[in-house]
Amino acid sequence: PHKSLIMVGIAVAAFSQLATVDQGFMRGWTPSEMILRIPIDAWNGYNKILHSAPVATKAVTSASVYAIGDIIAQKSEGKSVDEIDQMRTFRSLVAGLIGHGPLSHVWYNISESYFTEILHCTQWW
Repeated sequence: PHKSLIMVGIAVAAFSQLATVDQGFMRGWTPSEMILRIPIDAWNGYNKILHSAPVATKAVTSASVYAIGDIIAQKSEGKSVDEIDQMRTFRSLVAGLIGHGPLSHVWYNISESYFTEILHCTQWW
């Protein structure tokens, strides 16, 4: 029961932070305008951070997706929120943080360099 309350509390806190981003800037917007604008602003903010700190941003993004994916997998196995194996979720988070995120950054840079500088394939996409 306490884990469920913690999860709900985190969700409410995250939503309230998301809904009040640039509160002064959004003052007077209708809920439908906020629904349209918040994802665009979030995406633009993500891209700005991605440009200034690509490896760290990809590591944190990957860690988040790995952890959320593991929670979804455990829920699909029939586990309740209280039964979720937190160490398993933590291991997934760490795999994304130190494995997938940074290594994908390196791999895609090497691949891009190979295609553009060695094979001279610049318009394959």
